[in-house]
Amino acid sequence: MTALERFLGADLFHQDIHPLIAEVRAGTPVAAVDVPATGESPASRQFYVFTHALVREVMGDPARFSNLAYAPQMRMFAGRTMLELDPPEHSEYRGLIAPLLRSSVVGRRYRELVDSVVTAGVGRLTGRAELLADLTSWVPVRVIGGLLGVPEADMEKFCALALRLIDVSSEWREVAEARTELAGYFAELVTTHRGGPDLLGDLLAIRAPRRLSTEELVSFLLLLIPAGIETTHRAAASLLLTLLQRPALLDEVRADRSLLPRAMEEVMRWEPAVAGGLRIARRPTTLGRVTVPAGAVVYTSFLAANRDPARFADPDVFDMHRDGLQHVTYGHGPHLCLGMHLARFEVVALVNRVLDVLPGLRLDPSAPEPYFHGKIYRTPNALPVVL
Repeated sequence: MTALERFLGADLFHQDIHPLIAEVRAGTPVAAVDVPATGESPASRQFYVFTHALVREVMGDPARFSNLAYAPQMRMFAGRTMLELDPPEHSEYRGLIAPLLRSSVVGRRYRELVDSVVTAGVGRLTGRAELLADLTSWVPVRVIGGLLGVPEADMEKFCALALRLIDVSSEWREVAEARTELAGYFAELVTTHRGGPDLLGDLLAIRAPRRLSTEELVSFLLLLIPAGIETTHRAAASLLLTLLQRPALLDEVRADRSLLPRAMEEVMRWEPAVAGGLRIARRPTTLGRVTVPAGAVVYTSFLAANRDPARFADPDVFDMHRDGLQHVTYGHGPHLCLGMHLARFEVVALVNRVLDVLPGLRLDPSAPEPYFHGKIYRTPNALPVVL
């Protein structure tokens, strides 16, 4: 069995996926994979991209590679969103929203919200804790609720629905029910919102060059659930586990907090929350030395690109002192992640608060050693700690 076949056949919760991906990347920078027919789709040939340069080439060239690849999966969750759009429609839509999520705006408008949620989340912890459930997922879902102006009386219901929507262990029926209920709730929220210092108020205030329709607003709010909660949760959990498993680095960051943003960027390279992205070839093209026909699905592996030795020295080593990081975890090109500044702000605020008030935090010695796992999403399998 080839390395590519072993990679394709690996379990979704595969633990040590990086050596396998490295073997594939070394032998097959671009791999053609024949996908058999199913009840929903005919047989096809898809293409997997494993080098940093080629992944950036695909994501940075919307004239050759379309984001319409996301339409089938995202429409089930959120309807027609900007994630599936290409320029010029995507450029116009993104231009309406992007100014609301710039780094300077996030720090000025949402610092109080993020700090209050983080403080409450860390304050809940006592004795022994499981940080995946008790902190790293608890915080971002409530930040998103606050950004959308969810009333305090609705917050727990909103959080339960949002977490059910993105729970990979949920039955499809449960996910569909959560999606329907959230869509209805968001439509009501859009209608009844009276303006205010939150993201939904800012979205409703957009007038030029046009207003966003209710349908567009509801789709965008639904997209924020996985985009604004899951990535932040996984990044915070990954950074905490990485530091807790390396006491010397934890002490270094605790003593010099200016290192924390660098540590976060490095963990996003080293163990990206999302393993890859999708595109569709708009026309026949060549990628590397491989011919890709029009209409073919192209999968860009962030896991492979972020540990490509052609781009990063000692790529398997976590090194928060690296210079010139250009990981692809937040994407590249026109679809560079809109929420990356908010995610960075939240994760740094959360870990800073943990370091401030939990000086004795350590992994629970009575629990099994946690580890990173996942083929589609990378995250710690658990995060048991003693405070």
